[in-house]
Amino acid sequence: MLSVLINKLRQIVKNSILIGDQKDNDVFYSASIQSFNNLTVSQIYYPYGYYAVAPKNSQGVTFSILSQEDNQVTFPYDAFTRFSGLQAGEIMLGHQIKRSYLKFTNDANIELKTPTGNMLLNVDSGTATINVNSSISVTTQSTVNVNSTGKITIQSDGDIELNSNGATLILSSSSLVSSVPISAPSFTGSGGGAAVMTAGINMSSQNITNAGDITAGGVNLTTHKHTDSEGGDTSGPQNV
Repeated sequence: MLSVLINKLRQIVKNSILIGDQKDNDVFYSASIQSFNNLTVSQIYYPYGYYAVAPKNSQGVTFSILSQEDNQVTFPYDAFTRFSGLQAGEIMLGHQIKRSYLKFTNDANIELKTPTGNMLLNVDSGTATINVNSSISVTTQSTVNVNSTGKITIQSDGDIELNSNGATLILSSSSLVSSVPISAPSFTGSGGGAAVMTAGINMSSQNITNAGDITAGGVNLTTHKHTDSEGGDTSGPQNV
């Protein structure tokens, strides 16, 4: 009686090996499996919301429905390549061959890692939003590129500071301060008006060329005249 029960259980639940590639091209996809030297075809199931295609030679647990060999399902796993070292309560989803993974740790951290591949975030329609109540740190050993076909806005309640090789550019609510010379084809003030230099201009090595007049203390540079002690006027300014 016991041997009959054991054989019955073997028919219902058994370990198996996926000896054929899965065919993920139908509503229910299947693969060839081997169990106790028996070769059969089994439907491949995964938990709800989790989708994968286990590679050939993966292990599996096969359940025979109503003890029917031609009516069975298999849940794949692979004990040899699984991620190990997890603490009780931690969760990890990952690619067991390439070793990229998403890990939820017991200290409430979420770790996303890929050893060699790329990370892609695709939003076809909508907005990608990141809300952080503390700080954000981005560290890279290569180039950072930001490409946009529209406007780029950076808004801060505090100063915005850019640092490069010891040089700094600080934008506050009242000024833009640079530790190095700023080169630009032109400078325009707010609303398209004249640029305002509150601390003056110190030209150490360059000339100043202006298409219009220059006024200082109410005196025009291009039209002013000097009065000599005898009451006469000099001619207007001219190149020598």
